[in-house]
Amino acid sequence: MQGEDYSINSIKFQEYDFMDFGCSKGESIKYGQNKFGGKKGIGIDIDYEKVKMARHYIKTSDKLSDGHTAICEDITQLVNYNIASKVRFTTAIHFLEHVNGMDEAEIIMESAANLSEEFVYISQPFADMDSQLFKMGLKTYYSDWTGHKNLMTSYDFYKICRNMYYRDTIKDFVIFGTVAINDSSNNYIHPIDSPINQHEYNEKIHPPKDNNITFNGLYKDINVLMILNDDFNFEKTISSINKDYEIIYDSRISMEKNRQIKISNCDFVDIGFGNGNSLKFAVEKFGAKTGLGIEKDYNRIAQVKAKIGDFKNGFGYHKLICKNIFDLNSKDTKFYKQFRLSTGINLIEEFDSVDQLEVFIKILSNLCTDFSFISHVTNDYDDYLESLGFQTSLRNDAKNHLFMTCEDYIELLGKLRDESVITDFAVFKRNRILDTSHSNICPINKDNIRDMQLDDFYINLDVFISYTDDIDFIELTRCLKGESVLIYSSKDHH
Repeated sequence: MQGEDYSINSIKFQEYDFMDFGCSKGESIKYGQNKFGGKKGIGIDIDYEKVKMARHYIKTSDKLSDGHTAICEDITQLVNYNIASKVRFTTAIHFLEHVNGMDEAEIIMESAANLSEEFVYISQPFADMDSQLFKMGLKTYYSDWTGHKNLMTSYDFYKICRNMYYRDTIKDFVIFGTVAINDSSNNYIHPIDSPINQHEYNEKIHPPKDNNITFNGLYKDINVLMILNDDFNFEKTISSINKDYEIIYDSRISMEKNRQIKISNCDFVDIGFGNGNSLKFAVEKFGAKTGLGIEKDYNRIAQVKAKIGDFKNGFGYHKLICKNIFDLNSKDTKFYKQFRLSTGINLIEEFDSVDQLEVFIKILSNLCTDFSFISHVTNDYDDYLESLGFQTSLRNDAKNHLFMTCEDYIELLGKLRDESVITDFAVFKRNRILDTSHSNICPINKDNIRDMQLDDFYINLDVFISYTDDIDFIELTRCLKGESVLIYSSKDHH
């Protein structure tokens, strides 16, 4: 090379705060500037001619601030490169799909992590549903480019990031899709017999396609954020990338490594928190502060974690873990009697049997020092509702198997009290409703009128279970929304 020095040796890294791997003609440099607040970036590409064009673009574009540069280097050779000052972050925008396989991609990702302090951001075309689209006679146009030699799936990225995670190269990683493709009318979708190396679909030049096929979980891009320090603000960063996103995998939730949850900081445990409302419930109604949320459905955890940001908005800070509650059926010292109370709201109906519920309550007795609260839509009025042509939402949901009534709870909990598993219990009905227009009442036949009057009907069944003599069940119900009526208290039947 003559004239300008295009090598990495020309760079004073302390003057730059980000790098862009595979910068090509330089346009992707503005992504790091605009999305992540990068001030001075280094574009890196192996193609000398493209680097020259990138430098020209940097000098002439009004879309870039002053100070960026581009160099010509083989990024795979940077994996062990030592620099005096790391950059804040590195981007790889639509780059890894062009390299020679996953092994090379892993080397590049390792290089990016080693040269950065805060995070690495990767984006490439979404390939997770290529086989499903093929079976429908469809494809995305970018899945059939000769230049895309390495279209990686979310699972491919997971395997690489997992290896880096266990090597302590990265702290955490999140994989997510952006820009949903909802149906086959989208111009990213082509019929399978469309020529290779095309761009967006054009009905005037491309073969006909069915525009009425709907998709679930198909996106324009797959994205990876590799997190390199504990102070990284993921929620803020992902929002700057795109508001239209869905978390596919979040290691902060699923991979514990040797990090121990600080149970000593949690005063309650919420099992099966779903969309997160029951975590808020424990704080608002029972004065709890910091909760451990246990949820077996990873997708629910990812959604709550990503969208609510650990509930810092006035509800305290909560830890979320992906675990089956029945795996705690022993006196695990990490969990045993560590919580003041537990909540399980709209949960037990998914259990298989009363026997499983009994095991669940025994687990709660191992976890809590004060009390447990179980609540769900009532089953005590099923015959009455059926006579009117209606049923509760519990009965209308195929995933539900266990339909407990007040009498069922009294029998089960009485047995557990006699066995000294629990101290006392109380069963309440709560939240009186006047007619069938309530959201938890469903017509058996869709033609039913939804405004029929109901007599003495309470939609919620609440159960309090105590593990100490000091619990005032009546006082606890005063914190709940809606009128509560005591059905049974073991304190009155000693």
